[in-house]
Amino acid sequence: MDEGDLARRIDELDAALSKEGAQLVIYQEEEETHCELIANRNGYLRAGVEMLRAAVVPLNKNQFITPLDVNYLIGERSLIVKRLVRNEDINAMLPPIGKQSWKTNVIGIGCVVFLFSAAICALVGFGDIISWLFKK
Repeated sequence: MDEGDLARRIDELDAALSKEGAQLVIYQEEEETHCELIANRNGYLRAGVEMLRAAVVPLNKNQFITPLDVNYLIGERSLIVKRLVRNEDINAMLPPIGKQSWKTNVIGIGCVVFLFSAAICALVGFGDIISWLFKK
C-alpha cells in the first residue's frame, strides 16, 4: 500500500466517522506515573483516525510537530494534548532521565537514622518507666 492509497483510506474513515459525540478522556490521578484512556466507541475510533493521520500527514523538512488537533475529543476533566510529535527516533524527543543525586540519598538515609534513633529513645524511656514502676 503506497502513501497515496493510505491517505485516501484515512480520508474515507474520517468522512465515515462523525466527530459529534466522540469523547476521550486521558485520566491521571495526582502523583501517579500512569494514566488511563477512557472513551466511548466513537471516541476510540476518532482517536485511531487522528493517530493514523498523524503518521501520514506531510511534514516539511526538519518539522516534527504534526498540524493536527485532537482536543475536540478531549473532555473537560482530561489531560490536554499539547501536540502530536512524529519522529522516528522517539528517545531523542524524550526529556533526559533524572539521575539520583547524593542529596537524595542523604535525605533518605537521614530519615532512616532519625527514625531509628527515635525508636531507641522510646525503648530506653519505656524501660526506665517500667523499672521505676516496679522498683523495690
